[in-house]
Amino acid sequence: MSNGNLVRAQFSEIASTIEILDAEGVTPEDFAYLRSAGPAVRSTVAKVIKRDETLWSLLEIVQDETKLGLVLAYVRGAADIVVKAAAPAVDKIIEKVEQVAKKFAVWIRTKVGGLTKAQIVEKLNDTDAGNGMVFKLSDYARNLLDKKECTVKEKAEEAEFATASLRELGFKETPTTKEFMNNEFLAKFDLELCRPDDGPSIRLAYRDQPNGEWLPIAMK
Repeated sequence: MSNGNLVRAQFSEIASTIEILDAEGVTPEDFAYLRSAGPAVRSTVAKVIKRDETLWSLLEIVQDETKLGLVLAYVRGAADIVVKAAAPAVDKIIEKVEQVAKKFAVWIRTKVGGLTKAQIVEKLNDTDAGNGMVFKLSDYARNLLDKKECTVKEKAEEAEFATASLRELGFKETPTTKEFMNNEFLAKFDLELCRPDDGPSIRLAYRDQPNGEWLPIAMK
C-alpha cells in the first residue's frame, strides 16, 4: 500500500530522475540493495529525499567537519547521496557524531614526577606491590630509564590516563604509528602522548593489574 503519490508520477518524471541518478553512477545493484534494506535505512532514505531538517543538518555537519578526516565528497543533493550509498552515509554520520562527542573516560589517576631515576628504580625493584605480589624491574626497562631521552619531572603533578583502542580512535585498518602516535591527531580526542616517566608512575599506581596483561604506552 502506498502512503504517497510517487507511484502516480508520470513516467517522464521518473525517467528524468533515473537519468540524474545514472549520471551520478547509481547502478541497478544500488536499487536492489535499497529494496532489500531494513526499515531504518529505508526510513533514512525517505527522510533525506523529503528534506528532513534534522538529518540534513547532520549531513552538513559531516561535510563541514573535515578536521577528523571524514570528507564526504559525495554528500551533494538528496537522492544521489542516499540511493547510491544509504547505509555507508548513515554509518559515517553516526561515526562522525560519536567521534565529535567522544571523551575517553579516565582509566587511572596518579601523581607523576618528583622522583629521580634512582628513586624510580628503587621503588620498582623487588618492592612489595600488595596482594602477595612484588614489583620486578627487567634489564630492558632499566636500560630505558638510563637513556638520556628518558627525562623525569622534577615536580610531582596529578595526571590522568585513558585507554583507547585503534577502533575507538576511528581506524578500521591497522595504521602506522605515525598516523596516531602524535599529539596533533590525539588532540582531536582531548588526549596527548605520554611522557617517559609516565610508564613507571602507572606501574606503581596500577597494583591490581592482571597477571600476563601488557599495556602498550603511546609516547615518543
